[in-house]
Amino acid sequence: MNIFADRKIIILGDRNGIPAPSIEMCLSEKLKTEVVFAATECFACTATGTISPENQSCMKELVEQYGKSKLLVLLGTSDEETTGIVAETLVTGGPMETGPLSNVALGLTVYHVTEDAAKENFTEDQYDEHVGILEMVLDVNALSEAVRRVRENG
Repeated sequence: MNIFADRKIIILGDRNGIPAPSIEMCLSEKLKTEVVFAATECFACTATGTISPENQSCMKELVEQYGKSKLLVLLGTSDEETTGIVAETLVTGGPMETGPLSNVALGLTVYHVTEDAAKENFTEDQYDEHVGILEMVLDVNALSEAVRRVRENG
């Protein structure tokens, strides 16, 4: 399943997880994707563990510009709780009631870069070089489950 088909990509990397440039390196030319936004945040550095207000504003503008059905978000978050909060912010609205997305449902499609649906679209060499090593220190199953729950309940 090509989750990238006809989609523009938003990348939210994590300084304590997988940074945006590493995720972007996995997107080969064969996918014919366009990255419209890429940022690496320090989710552990914020009191709420969510997307910065500036980047929340950018997400809102991108949805207004392209429409939610044309966008796909790839996360590089490092822990289950942050992954759930960030995914929820992008799907149903910011649960922490801070920033421009507080209770604003964007309805975006969100995947963690380590999920099989994302990985199967990358070349193995690119993934292994830029992201694969980090799988050893991340709880990939918990990250995938956190995003899947939000996708299914959002």
